[in-house]
Formats: sequence, structure tokens, C-alpha cells
Amino acid sequence: MTVIEVMKTFYASVQDLGREGYRSIGVPVSGALDRLSATYANALVGNCLNEAVIEAIGGSFSFRVVGGDAIVAVTGGKAEVRVNDEPVDEWRPVWVEEGSEVSISPVREGFV
Repeated sequence: MTVIEVMKTFYASVQDLGREGYRSIGVPVSGALDRLSATYANALVGNCLNEAVIEAIGGSFSFRVVGGDAIVAVTGGKAEVRVNDEPVDEWRPVWVEEGSEVSISPVREGFV
């Protein structure tokens, strides 16, 4: 099973698109702050659109892929993304081999 080992984070959480239809009993919708980016990330890697994603906010984030290879996609505000120190494109699926480290710089544009 492929998993990730978080190496560095400022603030990150695991989010899906939330829970609709339960506000009357006190359950807020919650979910990802950037629903569009979460949906696109899932679509780019072939997941169901409501699968959980890691939403990193306000700072750098890096992780190592362990237990197998993975396909990842970084969406959202403009940031620098690197796999093993080599730049890769945002908003594209990226094949990441087991043991590789993915690093994402703080967002430069698109974060209010």
C-alpha cells in the first residue's frame, strides 16, 4: 500500500468535500476550503471527485512516498513543486516513484 510520510508542514489537513444535508442537526458542511482545487486534484489522478485530499495552507509542505509508487497532483494557488529537487508542473498528474520526496513551496499567487 502506498502511503506518504510528511516531512515538513506549516498547516495541512485531510479534507473531502464535506457533508451536505445535516445542518439541521448541527453538523456543518465543512470540507476543503478550495473545493474546486480539491475536485481537480482528484480528477487528475483518477480518483472519485469527493475523495480526501491533503489541503496545505500558508506555508511549505513536503512528503516522501513510501510503500509503492504514486500519482500525485498539486492544485490551488501558484507554488513551486519539486520531486527529488526537480521542478514539476502544477495542475498535472505526476508519477512519483517510491522513496521520492515531493516538496511544495509556500503559495506565491492565489492565496488571499
